[in-house]
Amino acid sequence: MLKTKFALLMALAFAFAIPAWAQSPEKVIVKVTVVDDGLNLKNVPKFSLIVQRINDPAAAATKVSTSADGTVELALSPGRYTAASEKPLSFQNRSFSWEQAFAVERGKPLTIELSSDNAKVESATASAAGGRDISRGGEMFKKLRDGVVTVQGELGPGTGFIVDESGLVLTNQHVIDQSNEIRVRFDRYTAVKARVLAVDEERDLAVLQINM
Repeated sequence: MLKTKFALLMALAFAFAIPAWAQSPEKVIVKVTVVDDGLNLKNVPKFSLIVQRINDPAAAATKVSTSADGTVELALSPGRYTAASEKPLSFQNRSFSWEQAFAVERGKPLTIELSSDNAKVESATASAAGGRDISRGGEMFKKLRDGVVTVQGELGPGTGFIVDESGLVLTNQHVIDQSNEIRVRFDRYTAVKARVLAVDEERDLAVLQINM
């Protein structure tokens, strides 16, 4: 009789036990970077982030801070989360803030990049006057307008030209054809993401937008 009860208890415990993989955390790295006025990629050290599990009111939010190289390593159980800046980052008269959702899956280490490309960016001038600050874009445009940039599509690289201080780049359509991710490279160290605004297949032209 005792053996039967013990077997039943063990069976129930096994049936309702939380799977081991659900308890085992996965490695998640969050990296925070911004692009400065000289189009150099800068790591953001000592930046506080709030990591919160989605749709789980009982889960406490976790506050973490990036190290000197702009990264922070987390150990999170599988599920959906958000990583949000505790306070906006003030950098070169601009304000950067992030709120990025991501999913942690079993057996899949993950790297989350918080950058100028996915930040909410506000300029001090725009915030104060309700308008758009184009002075910095104008300075950068003057610096780069006579140079050639490299447009990197998924089929290979091509050339491009910055034609407007708001960050418009002219390139050939075949360079970015069938590309889900496009980057504009200014030198061997600096590249930013670009999005397609318009294409003209007959003339083999494409207009891209980058964040100036």
